[in-house]
Amino acid sequence: MKLMKQRVLSLTLIAVSVLAMMVAADRANASVEKIILTNEMVTDAETGKQAYKILNPKQEADITFTSFGLEVKFEDVSGKTQTVRLFADFQNNTEKPSSEGEARYIDMMNTTLATQGIQLAGALLKQTAKRMIEEGGVLVLKFDTSRKIGFVVREYSFSETYLVASGSASASLAEVTGRMASAQANKAVEAFMAERASKIQELAPKERPIGFLHDQKPSAWGGPKMIPMCEPLFIPVGL
Repeated sequence: MKLMKQRVLSLTLIAVSVLAMMVAADRANASVEKIILTNEMVTDAETGKQAYKILNPKQEADITFTSFGLEVKFEDVSGKTQTVRLFADFQNNTEKPSSEGEARYIDMMNTTLATQGIQLAGALLKQTAKRMIEEGGVLVLKFDTSRKIGFVVREYSFSETYLVASGSASASLAEVTGRMASAQANKAVEAFMAERASKIQELAPKERPIGFLHDQKPSAWGGPKMIPMCEPLFIPVGL
């Protein structure tokens, strides 16, 4: 994962700063979001078209934070409350950095995901759901069952949980959260490197005009008088 080479999935997913998103998540921790939950595609018997099998007919989900990740509670087709647990599975970037800026970026990424990854994922999920409603759509949260055994699955990792938003390709919750952290890390590293470059420039010796005697008084260092400029040495032709 190279510095400045991470691409963000959608502008709507990074419109809010990390701090603002975490504050919003704390305030909305017990709120019910407008989200469609699904775990498979089904064929409509009347139209023959593929559609999501909706697990929550009311299209509502209560998302809360836990020590391991997130919990998603919803009402199923029978009216019973169901709970799906989502486990954070962020992977550390172990790539050897090729520069100081990249080393700082990787360290910041790993630290952010380890200490704030769950909060970022939850905040991002809530904010994206709200943004989709404002834009006239509904966020779809799809659980990948391809690697699961059994008919009823209640636990998924962030990597097995996909956000499907109109105008953007689907991406896992782990991937989108990583991109959010990447964008913030890139911004922070750019600011740090720019500030350091500015300080280095301030400390660098000031460049002097041609001639080391500029602005120096001969009496100050015992040298001869200033060398005259060259223009008076040239006489126009014809005079």
